[in-house]
Amino acid sequence: MASASPPLRSRQPMKSLYATYAVVATLVHLPFWLIRSVPRKLRQHPAWTFRQALMNELFRSFFYYSSLLRVKTPRTLEPGAEKDRFVAIQPAIDPIYQGVAVNSAIKPETVGATWYPSPLTREDVDAQVPVVLHFHGGAFVICEGRDASCAYGASLLTSNTAAKVLAVDYRLSSNPGGQFPAALQDAITAYGYVLRCGLPSSRIAISGDSAGANIVVALLRYISQPEQYLPSPGAALLWSPWLNLDTSLRAQDIDRHPFSKTDYLSNAFINWGIQAYLPKSMKISDPYISPMDHPFSSRTPIWIQVGGVEVLHSQSAIFAQSMGSVKGNVAEIHVEPYANHDIFLLGGRSGFDAEASKCAKLAARFLEKSGFRRYARKSSKMYRYEINFLLCVEPYSQAERRRHTPSPTAEDINTPEQRAEKRPGKRSNRNRPSSPRMAQYQRSGVLMPRSVTYLVREILDLQGRRHNQEHHRQPAICQPVQFDFW
Repeated sequence: MASASPPLRSRQPMKSLYATYAVVATLVHLPFWLIRSVPRKLRQHPAWTFRQALMNELFRSFFYYSSLLRVKTPRTLEPGAEKDRFVAIQPAIDPIYQGVAVNSAIKPETVGATWYPSPLTREDVDAQVPVVLHFHGGAFVICEGRDASCAYGASLLTSNTAAKVLAVDYRLSSNPGGQFPAALQDAITAYGYVLRCGLPSSRIAISGDSAGANIVVALLRYISQPEQYLPSPGAALLWSPWLNLDTSLRAQDIDRHPFSKTDYLSNAFINWGIQAYLPKSMKISDPYISPMDHPFSSRTPIWIQVGGVEVLHSQSAIFAQSMGSVKGNVAEIHVEPYANHDIFLLGGRSGFDAEASKCAKLAARFLEKSGFRRYARKSSKMYRYEINFLLCVEPYSQAERRRHTPSPTAEDINTPEQRAEKRPGKRSNRNRPSSPRMAQYQRSGVLMPRSVTYLVREILDLQGRRHNQEHHRQPAICQPVQFDFW
């Protein structure tokens, strides 16, 4: 689908004139909205309050005229009001971006992000404080990963969980170079950044609202691919996810939807997001663009929240059912009966604060049930892994090995290699490459130890355990290093 050229009203001087018209039109309609919101029977939904009914109309007007004017959100890597909570994350080395994340025109770039309520410290990592990596909504074209857009949602998570939140200011498709896969590249970069902070993936959850939830699903699909060795996050939270851009492109599915009156989304706003986000080389039905009808296997438990009277309600229900039907998947959905779209992002302003707080508590309960709050399994089953394309540095000294190595289990001791190491004159195989692919990179000399080692604390899965048992080898224990390659 080719991106449509911007309309004349989105360019100066017509843009200023039309913006003036939009303000005047909103002020003219405001008295009518005020009067209609007073009687309960005249509100969009009889269960809504006066504030909820009025703010729904105001948000509808704002997003409608924003789409007509093509209002852009400026992107900067300066700290701004967030100060030391803002971080600029450098892109990772090339091998971490593979497949659909590789594009000749769109390259990985530095991405900004904001910590809530404070930056992650070494003490937090040592205490294994969990982290929620969040991607904001806005149809891929507006909003930002800063206080103006993410402070409310981040406060919901930090107040109901023991986690710290990192809101990603990914590239928007309304700006040059922001089409797919720019947002996916930024998601990979941000996820890798949290991993290199030293947290195991089981202590990391990824979250997204509306279009941000679409990015989360794309990241989960990317991680689940056989050629990828990024560890799966501990949980995923999807808030009013936008999962089928193909269906949303048809006007009757938005403006003629049964819930169109109880939601602020308009067809003009949805179409703007689709036209700006979708590159010419991809179909709108691609699984990375419209994942609703394309379930996949994922080790990450997924929790979905959707409003009972929003236009994207059916998309969430279908996606939850399709993902849950895949063997091994965990997918739960919560429908907030009278909520409109994305109360996680706008609930504090639209009058749905109580409903948003309730959903945040349910999300925290899901995280706890998924093991997000609990520490990972016993240390006897935890090791440090290197990703397949990176090199392992020299092992610990004997004293450090005793301090960092977990107590061996019955299946870990008395292996042929351990007995061989005790024999005098027998050469140890401890420093041999852990895999043929690792040996290939060592011979190539492309990657150097200590500067490119990416260690991830990850639970040793059954396949890895079988591999080690078959080859009579314990997983290599590697020394932590400074990650100066990011």
